[in-house]
Amino acid sequence: MQETSKLLTISIASYNVEEFLSRTVGSVILPDEFMKFLDIVIVNDGSKDGTLSVASKLAANYPDSIRVIDKPNGGYGSTVNDGLYSAKGKYFKLLDGDDEFNTENLALLLKYLMHAEADLIITPWVIMKEGLDSRELVRKHTELSTECIDMEEASFGDGIAMFEVCIRTSLMRELGVRISEHCFYTDNEVVMGALMCARTVAMFDKPLYCYRLGVEGQSVSIEGQRKHFRDYPKAFKGALNIYEEGRKALDGNIKGGRKFATDMLISMLMRGTYIAYMLQERPLSYRAELMAFDSFIKREYSELYELTGRTKVVGCARKAGPLGYRILCRLVYRMELKRTR
Repeated sequence: MQETSKLLTISIASYNVEEFLSRTVGSVILPDEFMKFLDIVIVNDGSKDGTLSVASKLAANYPDSIRVIDKPNGGYGSTVNDGLYSAKGKYFKLLDGDDEFNTENLALLLKYLMHAEADLIITPWVIMKEGLDSRELVRKHTELSTECIDMEEASFGDGIAMFEVCIRTSLMRELGVRISEHCFYTDNEVVMGALMCARTVAMFDKPLYCYRLGVEGQSVSIEGQRKHFRDYPKAFKGALNIYEEGRKALDGNIKGGRKFATDMLISMLMRGTYIAYMLQERPLSYRAELMAFDSFIKREYSELYELTGRTKVVGCARKAGPLGYRILCRLVYRMELKRTR
């Protein structure tokens, strides 16, 4: 171990999660032999319910392992920033206040981290559907193993999600990663930071993160996307800023697996931006605004503009006239309705 005995910081973003927080934190409580290696940071983002009270009681029970940061509301990105820049662990991982970890596998991960050399550790994850007794395992990147390889040698077949990422803390700080505040959809900025700062990668092949889908008011729901649609371009720009900083640090040498994964992430962010605007109840009213952002990408990032146009939704929407655009918007709505059910 390096400058600290803490192996892993788990930063728990907490906003009005009084109902879930005890269960969430309970999922990262381990026997004493493991707790001493954990740095659990509950970041209360100006909650209006009893989240802070629950968090304070949990921290009092484990004063050497759990601490609470109580701050005014600044959005998800602000909780990541506070967690990252106060982290004591060699590695850093996020957990939303209404999600969970697999407790048994967390203990195994800590054993693995005791000897890990990779900068980026990828873990499978699980989707839990609220109100249903079902769990869907998401295991990607089967070409990776517990052995550390260079980022350029990895293929990252289906891109990377925040749920999979466990990153060396010091590298995120050295890159100066700061996540956009007062904004939704910023988990992709975290992924971009990890992709741009990591030199090596390995797989811990046990599902850890358990993502709860279907909670009322989630930002990924159709209603959430409609309400927060302007946060998509803001988070996209935040991710591009991190991308640019990383490219400078790498002397512009983005290749292999790193390039494949960042290209996929950038394409996904543009696709998400288009979909959020196309889901509006009167999408034509916001098309000019969307096209203005599209023109910004074309002007400032011409290479990435061409890349994002290969995405079917984006490519078709760019070429469509008013009638075709309206039809596309209906198709997008049906697609998103099916995905979020």
